[in-house]
Amino acid sequence: MKIILTCAICLTLIAILLQPSHTLADPVERTVGVEVGDRIKYGNLIGFWAPPVGMPDWVAIMNESQSFEILVESISGTKITCQETWSFKNGTEIVFPYYIDIVTAEGAWQMQVLFISANLQKGDSIFANPWGWYIKETLWRTYLGVAMEVNQESGSIEIWPNVEHSFNYYWEKTTGVLCEHQEAFVNKTSGDTIMFYSYEIVDSNIFPPTGVRATIYFDPDTLSLKSNGEWITAYIELPEGYNVGDIDIATIMLNNTISADLTAPIEIDDYDMDGISDLMVKFRRAEVTSLIHEALRNNGWRSCNVMLSVAGKLLDRTLFEGSDTIKVIARAG
Repeated sequence: MKIILTCAICLTLIAILLQPSHTLADPVERTVGVEVGDRIKYGNLIGFWAPPVGMPDWVAIMNESQSFEILVESISGTKITCQETWSFKNGTEIVFPYYIDIVTAEGAWQMQVLFISANLQKGDSIFANPWGWYIKETLWRTYLGVAMEVNQESGSIEIWPNVEHSFNYYWEKTTGVLCEHQEAFVNKTSGDTIMFYSYEIVDSNIFPPTGVRATIYFDPDTLSLKSNGEWITAYIELPEGYNVGDIDIATIMLNNTISADLTAPIEIDDYDMDGISDLMVKFRRAEVTSLIHEALRNNGWRSCNVMLSVAGKLLDRTLFEGSDTIKVIARAG
């Protein structure tokens, strides 16, 4: 099992090593962001193989698996040692050890890179030896129903003749815990996907629900960069037992970066007519456009969906957070 699954991660790491080296500021402060007893469960496992015959064993295993779970058993310096348990749809399980050193990358060749250093910044090398792997972007994504700030590494390379291999990793920033991993192999001539696999975090004691989960709506929910306007409007709705009138408006932030415009109209009404009051606030359109430029750049300046997160505090200092996705239409040409 372990040897079979290793094949996939080896392809990724070979691709990474073949990338051009980046000159990065080092040393970077590297810290373990998990504790002994922490548990992370991964699910939504997908394994796709296009040819009708010759499916690799590890792709078949991905399809036959229900989930796999990591239990942190010990931490020695910057080395994290875990128990890894794979659960299959037929009710059977297999258990084996997993370890990784977040400084030296020792153990990264075993299988997935499930942990990196906590609190890395965009541009930081992921391991102490800058072997071509670094934090490409820091962005917001939703996992376990919560908007999380994650560090992303992604890339692509022609791993076989006429076959492009692309990969995406997303680690929660404050802990360095892997939240999602995707790999794809595409025929460069036809554009057909030859092989694809992915999985994501589905449960963990590390990320319990915190604060209040708000419902967020944006207007417009489709943003064209060719259009003009002064603001992007957000409607904030709190769950039963909380009052949007108790929100401290000065604490409201978009993607932890842009403050609500306190000079713009601020109103309370039931804008979606669901019987629950909403707080309307506005963010300066130019600032939001600047923020989403990075997402468009990552997508080759093609139109894409972008998740925006709104967070803040109530007057009693209770935290609230919610997110919504808008479609961004890139400029023509």
